[in-house]
Amino acid sequence: MKKQIILTCLTCVGVIVGAQAQYTLASTAWQGTVQLYRVMDIVLQFDKDTIRMYSVPDNVLAETKLLETMTYTTKGDTFTWKKVSGGSPCDTETPGTWRYTISRNEMTLNVVDDACEARAGAHARVTFKKVAFRVK
Repeated sequence: MKKQIILTCLTCVGVIVGAQAQYTLASTAWQGTVQLYRVMDIVLQFDKDTIRMYSVPDNVLAETKLLETMTYTTKGDTFTWKKVSGGSPCDTETPGTWRYTISRNEMTLNVVDDACEARAGAHARVTFKKVAFRVK
């Protein structure tokens, strides 16, 4: 009986943790420095099933600019994203699968499988900080 209660509790904890992992990205925004056509700060804004990548104003760019729009799905601690529109050389048919780790309002991305070299090279091993972000 004791073993059954413990197993039930562990199963419940696993389900709750798994559900939290799937929903941690929706309605969040993360800022980090990446190498695109130049080194720049960007924000990845996650909605329910869409990621929008924005530039952050600096001494070259005077305003926030939408750089790329992607769709995504999550499963556990991984997400798969695919370009919808934007300026990267990635095509709209090639998905990329990435593992993410979130700790203390920081997110790190690691490539699992991504045939788009530009995306894989730009975002790999970058630490993003959680930010409050709204487009004006």
